[in-house]
Amino acid sequence: MNGTRVATTLGLALRFTVPSHLQALGETHFRESYGGPSFDVSATAFANDSTLLAVHAETLTDGSGGLDYSELSADTLAGRALHSRIDCFDLREETAEDIEGNGFLRFLDGAGFDFDRALVLMRYYLVNHEGTAEVVLSYGRVVGTCGSGEVPRATAAEVSRASRLAFADLQVD
Repeated sequence: MNGTRVATTLGLALRFTVPSHLQALGETHFRESYGGPSFDVSATAFANDSTLLAVHAETLTDGSGGLDYSELSADTLAGRALHSRIDCFDLREETAEDIEGNGFLRFLDGAGFDFDRALVLMRYYLVNHEGTAEVVLSYGRVVGTCGSGEVPRATAAEVSRASRLAFADLQVD
């Protein structure tokens, strides 16, 4: 992280400029298993009252490969083919144990991020050719509630549009 410019080098090199209306929350590095193989993770996040932008660069600690998101929707971002998903997360449902057990949530909590809200989160998944490293670009918009869990089409379209603007100058090496 350098000012409003983000660059990753952990297994997959990319860079982009963070929109100026977002404030840096910092960066973190940790090892996480997500219930399966272990990953070395470097992450950073930026936020304001209505938006969260996050980047996770992750590499498999054993180098085994196999990272694949082809079951998700095929998409493009800044001309790059990738996979994406959009979901709603009510952060009010996260317990202290949930937060402590997840390196990224623990980082957000330590940075003072407000968990008393829900987010519609658009995530873009980029994986290296070997399937050993990935970068997840996330863009979230605060909403009142997740309701039934299904993201309304108009909300999904707005978050998708805003996320594409946020990552408009994405460059992947």
